[in-house]
Amino acid sequence: MPKKAKKKKAQVRIAMPFTPPPPFVMKLDTPTEDRPIKKVMSIGTSKYQISDGTEFTVRPVVLSVRRVKNQFNELGQPLYIVNIANSIDTKAPAKLMKKKG
Repeated sequence: MPKKAKKKKAQVRIAMPFTPPPPFVMKLDTPTEDRPIKKVMSIGTSKYQISDGTEFTVRPVVLSVRRVKNQFNELGQPLYIVNIANSIDTKAPAKLMKKKG
């Protein structure tokens, strides 16, 4: 008679608590330089529907980019200040539209 395979006990992994790196503090008196946008690579959109049926499409629009001189993040990458606005399109259901006349 063949031997029965032993059942393996399920291993439980206990995750160590995540310790975030210390917060990065940018020196506010450091000069910056304008970095013109050369090309838009892609534009991300977010779509939402609220309880009355109205749909929103939200797209970020980068207005300007400035590089902070001689400052870098924890990974050694240069710091940038990005001025962003949102473009918001709405599509409301017919029952919410203003009546003509």
